Amino acid sequence: MANFNFFNPISTEMELLERELSKKLDSRIELLNESAVHLIKAGGKRLRPAFALLSAHFYMDDLAEVIPLAVGLELIHMASLVHDDV
Repeated sequence: MANFNFFNPISTEMELLERELSKKLDSRIELLNESAVHLIKAGGKRLRPAFALLSAHFYMDDLAEVIPLAVGLELIHMASLVHDDV
């Protein structure tokens, strides 16, 4: 069985997701900006937005419409991780 990367069908959208996450987390307050950059650079698999995009991939032609939802899912997940650490 060939090795399959399930991100392949949505690779363009996942790159767009990363850019949009950076935009949403940009702040004029330096401490918040540093924290946001740390969260994004910490990486992660971004499974929640990937599942949303993959699901939409089967039913929609323009996945760009789903990017705001995918960003929201990842922001909520990231917030829950930060909250859990407090």
